[in-house]
Amino acid sequence: MRNRKTGTFVGSVGLIEPEGWPEPEATWTIATEHQGKGYAREAASAVLAHTFDTVRSSRVVSYIPPDNAASRRVASAIGMARSGEVAVFGDTAERWVTVRGDGCPLQENNPAP
Repeated sequence: MRNRKTGTFVGSVGLIEPEGWPEPEATWTIATEHQGKGYAREAASAVLAHTFDTVRSSRVVSYIPPDNAASRRVASAIGMARSGEVAVFGDTAERWVTVRGDGCPLQENNPAP
């Protein structure tokens, strides 16, 4: 991700689903000098919209280290809710979850509005 005006690298935001991953994960990493400027929130919101509207997934998770208060604030701001703790690659992470706006899973007979 780059600053639109300057072209400066700001960070990386996206949707990942490595082999064996239980469901799509929204991720964001913002360069230290650009943190606190709303980049993560804006880009993560776009990732959720893309996931629900284009990828057609009904839910998205984020695995956040317990000591990462900034990412917890981003997750909360984009409508995610904490849903316990899980082991991710041997470390403990908080599992944050959001579902498609109407809360209904996407199925062939239940297309998105």
